Amino acid sequence: MYQCHNDHPDSPKTDWVLDDIMGATPRAYPGKTVNRDEIIKIIASLRKGFRDAYTAYIEKATTFSRKPEIGSRWPKDGYYLPSADVFINEFSKRASESSLDRLLGEKSVGLVP
Repeated sequence: MYQCHNDHPDSPKTDWVLDDIMGATPRAYPGKTVNRDEIIKIIASLRKGFRDAYTAYIEKATTFSRKPEIGSRWPKDGYYLPSADVFINEFSKRASESSLDRLLGEKSVGLVP
């Protein structure tokens, strides 16, 4: 699969190898505006994607020669990673207020009532 990226004429590089991190995939929204129900679904999908990606990272961390302790002790000093629940709860605390402010107060993001 990565070979197709190396062979693509518009590829920014041609030495991709299996498991390289390639960056974000751009998506276009088909409409000019997004209503509140749609944006809530988009945010929920995005957060699920974050959780899924972090869960995959935790699974990879269990293969490390020096395995971190996974649980709720993070971010205390030591070799710890948060569990998926701890990670997503912290992410939600940090992102929720900002997301809500944007949903309730900003018209510049193309939201319609």
